[in-house]
Amino acid sequence: IFLIALGLVGVALAWNPPALVGLFAQKGVYGLAAASAAPILIGVLYTKPIPAWIALSSAFVGLFTHLALNLGYGVSNPAVSATLAIFASFAVFGTGLLLNKTRQA
Repeated sequence: IFLIALGLVGVALAWNPPALVGLFAQKGVYGLAAASAAPILIGVLYTKPIPAWIALSSAFVGLFTHLALNLGYGVSNPAVSATLAIFASFAVFGTGLLLNKTRQA
């Protein structure tokens, strides 16, 4: 169902593209970077198993912080909103690791 909806959105955008397609795509690429930076980096460097809820919550915070700053709070440069979102994503990941460590102790 999700892929069908995504395909319909793609067709709608192809028929009526936004004025600046490059900037539209740039927001999406920065959103992917904001969502995946912390889970990938910490997942590679951290040697112990990481619960999936920590990685998922970090990814959601990264993506939605970027989108909220860029679309809702007027941060016009997507690199700035993505950078702040990556910092928030790392903070959520670190907090999740600390909570998981205290829960296991």
